[in-house]
Amino acid sequence: MKILVTGATGFLGSHLSGALLRQGHQPFLAGRNFAPVKALLAQGASAVPLDLRDRAQVIAACAEMDLIYHVGALSTAWGDPADFAAINVEGTRAVVDGALHHGVGRLIYVSSPAVV
Repeated sequence: MKILVTGATGFLGSHLSGALLRQGHQPFLAGRNFAPVKALLAQGASAVPLDLRDRAQVIAACAEMDLIYHVGALSTAWGDPADFAAINVEGTRAVVDGALHHGVGRLIYVSSPAVV
């Protein structure tokens, strides 16, 4: 399966992506800094540069995917509330819209109390 993983360069997303790769899937690692997942890229995962604040980029990244794991988020309450809303609310909305627009069969949303 072709699987897009947002937040793939973070702790949870990188471990999820590794498990998907070991199971024989094609993970597409969406994120901004791919240094933490160099080993996964060397094993065959694909890098998808993605900023959840860029709606068009998010929707385009959903094309041709069989499944999306939306793990990406700004998980701290510190900082600019506008960034928190842009990434966690509007970014999630863009992922949902991208999945619907491209007919992705399944979207799995992973979050925490710090995000919602």
